[in-house]
Amino acid sequence: MTELASTQVILCANSKVIKLNLNYRSTQDIVGASNEVIKHNKFKIEKDIQASKKSEHKIVVYSGNSEEENVQFCFDKVRELLEDGLTNDDILFLYRRSKMFTPYFFRFKDENVKVQSKTIHASKGLEAKVVFMRAAIVAKRSSYYMGL
Repeated sequence: MTELASTQVILCANSKVIKLNLNYRSTQDIVGASNEVIKHNKFKIEKDIQASKKSEHKIVVYSGNSEEENVQFCFDKVRELLEDGLTNDDILFLYRRSKMFTPYFFRFKDENVKVQSKTIHASKGLEAKVVFMRAAIVAKRSSYYMGL
């Protein structure tokens, strides 16, 4: 038996694609942002996904001039949130690959600040009051975006 890559599809006789267009878990702003990222996927299935929940807060995108600026921004925001009464369990960092979180991990560890962190795939079903997403967009230069 051979293993399949995540982009490979096996077509079965009499099969059909069923598009699930309503997201019951996430808010409209989160679904909209996800749609923007997904539309760049090479093997996507065209569909218009909507959310059943309205957004209470806007997504904040931050792009520093360096990784150090991005780490500092997140660290300052986390300290501010903790001072405002949120707990460590209320804050979650997401990233595609573990190495993307490494500089953040060491900064928070050095300052003795605990935060939850998971790969995007390992976070399925988790919820938090504040989520930071570490992503890299490569064009002419690398940019680092954090969502709050």
